Amino acid sequence: MKKRNKYKKTRRVLIGAAAATALIFVCAAGCSSGKQAENEEAYRQIGLNNLQSGEYAEAVEAFDQALAQRIGRISDMEIDICYYKALAQFKNGDIEDCLATYTALIEYDDKNAEAYFLRGSVYLNQQKNKEALADFAAAVKADDKNYQMYIEIADALAAAGDSENEQIYLNQAQQIGGKDAESLRYQGIIALRQGKTDEALKNLTAALNDGDDESSLELGKVYMEQKDAQKASEMFRAYLEKHKEDTEVINQLGCMAAEDGDYDTAITYFEQGLSVENAANKRELMKNEIAAYENKGDFQTAKTKMEEYLQSYPEDETAQREAVFLQTR
Repeated sequence: MKKRNKYKKTRRVLIGAAAATALIFVCAAGCSSGKQAENEEAYRQIGLNNLQSGEYAEAVEAFDQALAQRIGRISDMEIDICYYKALAQFKNGDIEDCLATYTALIEYDDKNAEAYFLRGSVYLNQQKNKEALADFAAAVKADDKNYQMYIEIADALAAAGDSENEQIYLNQAQQIGGKDAESLRYQGIIALRQGKTDEALKNLTAALNDGDDESSLELGKVYMEQKDAQKASEMFRAYLEKHKEDTEVINQLGCMAAEDGDYDTAITYFEQGLSVENAANKRELMKNEIAAYENKGDFQTAKTKMEEYLQSYPEDETAQREAVFLQTR
């Protein structure tokens, strides 16, 4: 029987929780009490738990309760809560509310590059390209030497199918320059995105030799582009030695092993990823582990793992059909 290619490569999510950089509330004078700070942290944790479990409306409510505890000066804690709240609003489909949260951040601080980027990402998701491009332009204007900002904008545009503007932002990022290891890494990333693999290899190798261990991850991507799976795997493993909880790279190595037919090694990687607390790609790791057991011919374990998966994700209709298939094996 032909083995199905079920291994998915991880992709960057549209919106992530950002570090706090802005204030959005005009507060009454005074400070919050110790008890209120305790309540705020408790409600924040409830919101995070709800967000993790997919209970987005409940998460928004909890974050609102957390923010209501603060009657004095706003700290980084409240900012952190506001970004998580916007994420929960987006995932709950409350797009206008999500946009309003980011807009409040921007109105308080019109140089808040992160808020511009995140609001622009929401606009882009809603196919409001004009508004998205305006926000992206404002984001890089506010932080014009931030390589990562340009690249994340290019990523968002690429995902939306706007390759023309993607290349514009990559070209702008290239103009930042710099000869330090981190700058060389970013120059290598940009070169790879532009199809200049030799240039990417040169810059990333120089960055790695200068002590930038994150360049090993990007070199792995270059070797993947060059169809050199062995060198790619070496680079990913080197990266993982210093970034042991990067579950996206763990998943990538598992996928590569599975594609080579080495299902035992693949399963080891997927299990390693699943052992990381709050792995962002837990669902993908679980599905890939099931596929590895199935392609290995261990249908009993695949069936058990599928039952565990469906307990966590009962709405997955594809998995439900796969479970029926496994019952016949």
